[in-house]
Amino acid sequence: MTLVRQDQYIYLFDEFMKRPVSKVGEFLMSDMNSILNSFETSWTAIGRAICRVSLLIVRISIHAISDLKPFSIEVTNFTQSISQFLSSSRDSLISDQLVMIESLELILEAIEPVFFNEYRLVTVIADWSNAIGLKGLGATNHLSTNALANKKKNKEHQLIISNSSVVVQYCFDSCFGSVD
Repeated sequence: MTLVRQDQYIYLFDEFMKRPVSKVGEFLMSDMNSILNSFETSWTAIGRAICRVSLLIVRISIHAISDLKPFSIEVTNFTQSISQFLSSSRDSLISDQLVMIESLELILEAIEPVFFNEYRLVTVIADWSNAIGLKGLGATNHLSTNALANKKKNKEHQLIISNSSVVVQYCFDSCFGSVD
């Protein structure tokens, strides 16, 4: 998420987006879905990288749409892939899940104008929130547990805080409009 929020990179990315690109949007989304869906069988550095740059890939994909209908299907598949990924309880995925959660709001902002009505948007947010479930609600440091267990609990706690932040932000925006 650090890469996506650094101003110098955003400027360079925005400059790149002004150029015409090949019409490969649905293929990019399909490949990203395949990688995200592989988290149960073979989660590698590529999957971790996808979590960090998914917003940029989504933005490039939107810019490179060749056919709206298949692309819309891929966007729906992408939101479902995120839900499945966030629902995993594998300890090794917590850091990557946290990175993904931190970018959810920006991903929604990117795809919302093109693909979502309010009902669909709320459904996607609810699905993502349900996927996270109650992970992180029991985050406390216990003297009886080791440092690794406490670190895991703290990361799980960050999951629930980030999830709540996305839900609150979108509820606020839909009730009162964007502050921008």
